Amino acid sequence: MIRFRGDGVALVTSWGNARILKYAPDGTFLGIFASPPTPTGLVFEPGTGHVLVTSDNQNYVRRYDGLTGQALTPIATGATSGITGGTYLEIFPRYELELSRLAPGAGAATNTLRVSSADVGSTVFLLLGTQVASAQAGPCPSQWIGVGGPMRVFAQTADASGDATWAFAFPASVTGLSLVMQAFVTDSCRGSNLVLQTIE
Repeated sequence: MIRFRGDGVALVTSWGNARILKYAPDGTFLGIFASPPTPTGLVFEPGTGHVLVTSDNQNYVRRYDGLTGQALTPIATGATSGITGGTYLEIFPRYELELSRLAPGAGAATNTLRVSSADVGSTVFLLLGTQVASAQAGPCPSQWIGVGGPMRVFAQTADASGDATWAFAFPASVTGLSLVMQAFVTDSCRGSNLVLQTIE
């Protein structure tokens, strides 16, 4: 099972050696996140950002701190848990924001970027930077921000469809610049996918 945090960090279950492994957005191995017995499925817990893990032969759903990997109070363990052969975890519904890529993604042009699935009338913040970072979003511990480096923040009100659109008139000098982008709504503590894009 592979799950991505909002900052682009990937957590991967490794059944054979009883580990959850952690990888940077570029694939760099960051170390062992946690060591539950024979983990199979994992998911991020809404509202906390903690990680829930299950196992196909250990009959549990364990909980780990989403930042440190420290073991927390489990949800269910052992023969009385009612779980047999748990291999997959999912939480429905999942109402995340969806951030597009810059179009046309070129210097010397006006580029547009759109966020969808926001709350109607909410303020949507667009974070635009030049480096991938990893930080929890202040008042929203279940959300992770993956934008760093020199960073700019733009705000837009979501329309009646829950969309917000930005237009940027980029000069030719930004050609070749790599950008990291993410959207966030503080009222409902919802973040978007992380977009990494090099201006052509």
